[in-house]
Amino acid sequence: MRTMLTGVLLCALVLAGCDSLFDTTTIVYGTVVDKQSGAPLSDISVALVTSGAFGAYGAEASTVTDARGKFSVSTDFDKSNPIDLFVNSSVMGAVGTYNEAYGSYQEIVRKGRTTRRQIKL
Repeated sequence: MRTMLTGVLLCALVLAGCDSLFDTTTIVYGTVVDKQSGAPLSDISVALVTSGAFGAYGAEASTVTDARGKFSVSTDFDKSNPIDLFVNSSVMGAVGTYNEAYGSYQEIVRKGRTTRRQIKL
């Protein structure tokens, strides 16, 4: 009986610790700056987007940079599709507006991670 109780307790402790192994929260934060001057860019759209079948995109979370060019965006999206970080991209459609004065930026980010970026447009 004691061995069984010890096994149950050990199993409960292991499962309680596994919570972080299955964490699907993806967070990206950082700053968007002008490539030439290094000045922070405000009101630049930033989004975490999933790519689906036939290249269709679905925004999971979006924001715009503040007056200091800073942003933070996160999602708990848990599917097999990759998560892309789009900055100032016309592909986002209704999520944000494309600022023609600057280029755009895209990268695939790792799910369940916190990522910091300084993006130069």
